[in-house]
Amino acid sequence: MSRLLEVKNLSTEFTRPNGVVYAVNGVSFHVDQGESVGIVGESGSGKSVSVLSVLGLIANNGRVTNGEAIFNGQDLLHLNERQLRAIRGTEIGVIFQDPMTSLNPVKRIGWQIAESMVKHHLCNKREALSRAIDLLAEVGIPDAETRYRNYPFEFSGGMRQRVMIAIALACKPQLLIADEPTTALDMTVQMQVLALLRESARSRNMATLIITHDFGVATNLCSRLIVMYGSKIMEMATVEEFVRRPAHPYSIGLKSSIISIGNRHKKISAIPGNAPVFTTPPEGCPFASRCGFALERCYKEIPPLRTLFPGHEVACHRAEEVMSNVI
Repeated sequence: MSRLLEVKNLSTEFTRPNGVVYAVNGVSFHVDQGESVGIVGESGSGKSVSVLSVLGLIANNGRVTNGEAIFNGQDLLHLNERQLRAIRGTEIGVIFQDPMTSLNPVKRIGWQIAESMVKHHLCNKREALSRAIDLLAEVGIPDAETRYRNYPFEFSGGMRQRVMIAIALACKPQLLIADEPTTALDMTVQMQVLALLRESARSRNMATLIITHDFGVATNLCSRLIVMYGSKIMEMATVEEFVRRPAHPYSIGLKSSIISIGNRHKKISAIPGNAPVFTTPPEGCPFASRCGFALERCYKEIPPLRTLFPGHEVACHRAEEVMSNVI
């Protein structure tokens, strides 16, 4: 597969009244054409900020201090706002976390789907509205020819998420980014939304980048996972590798926190402590204070992201020992 997006050594910081927060520190990853990649981690790990930095959508008090984000041969970090807008919504589709706040409450659903097609000069208004109805039907909205005239408050949470997917697909993007696509949805609706995303990506040969704190969602939807913690990448591997032999203590903690249906006797283990907020650049492994394998070296020396097996990278000084203890 050819490379679609490649992020290299990305760093982002935010200025606050009480100092600077180093939210992303030297993050590098890639997404190939047609591939489904998940970025997993708890709140504050830097996963959403990493992707929003690439898209030029971070808050006004934030700035990208280093890195590249090569998409189809262009460095997104060096494009102006007009150039980025030409790519966002067309070549890159985005599904944001909360559909109720992402959708305009005073505009009809049909127009919100059609608007990007008109703005990007892909078709006229009549054709765009016809395409919007087709997309609503495709994402499972019943009676689409009537419902496209409705407003967001007339839809349930699951239906609004389907509308967000329709908006993201409207301009036929090469890459679809979904930020916590199943937040606040019940389990049945979650499974329906995940199935819809999977089928949409498969039928279009579209790459997907899923941002989630839910390890179960990522393993169900993605072929490759990136685990982030404390503004850095801890581990990258295929889903099969993660399930079979996770190598970072944090990845193992995430895996242990999943409830297994039908296995009532499995112990659910919480990771002790709290995620750090870096007001100074990290000096050692960001997970060291919560890690049962940490040595003095871990607090002083940042572990590099190194290849453990082909296609499996980990940032841990003691990865081999961690694996042998778990296995």
